[in-house]
Amino acid sequence: MTIRPWVPALLILAAIPHFLAATPLLVSAAGTYDSGTPVTFFTAPDATWSLSFEVDITPFIGFSSAGVVFSPAVTFFNYSLNGVPLGMTPSQITFWSVPADTSSMLSLGICWEGFCGEEIDYGLAFDADQLYTGPESSPTIVRGVYPTSGFTVEDGPNTYGEPNTTLTITDAPPTNAPEPSGLLLGVIGLVGLAVFAHVRYRQQHGRSQPGSTQPQP
Repeated sequence: MTIRPWVPALLILAAIPHFLAATPLLVSAAGTYDSGTPVTFFTAPDATWSLSFEVDITPFIGFSSAGVVFSPAVTFFNYSLNGVPLGMTPSQITFWSVPADTSSMLSLGICWEGFCGEEIDYGLAFDADQLYTGPESSPTIVRGVYPTSGFTVEDGPNTYGEPNTTLTITDAPPTNAPEPSGLLLGVIGLVGLAVFAHVRYRQQHGRSQPGSTQPQP
């Protein structure tokens, strides 16, 4: 299959805005579970817990519902219990619309199994102020400190109220953010692909161009 010389150029144009515009944010929270919290695959009574993940400030959206909820792509998810990383990966993370001046509604859901709707089967539910601005189809995550007005553990049909915590959204550490040199190498690689494709195209089609001459044997 012949690669047209303009195809890599289009790839470069499409990729550069992504390289330059990516702004990863770190979402984190921590606390201690209540003495009445059950022993589950992700909780224990009186256990310390912490979680964090990265999400772009203008994230890629897996699904959204206007005025209600969206589920973004996230990376570097970490969850620890009593200081021990559990190596768990959520089935879904959802950001929810919260009416102004109302912090007693679900704003962030982290689900270990299935769809992360308003009724979470297994996971964590945080009630706080809305964590983003703009429409759910193209939101902007907002840096800030968000104290919760409610924090619950969802264990199947059972819900356990937990001590409140604080959701914090800050710039991601530089060690996890793409380095400028890495972005430059990515662009250089695409430029190299474009040059290679152009040379191959000229080699394959130059002899058939009108007016071209070919060396005689």
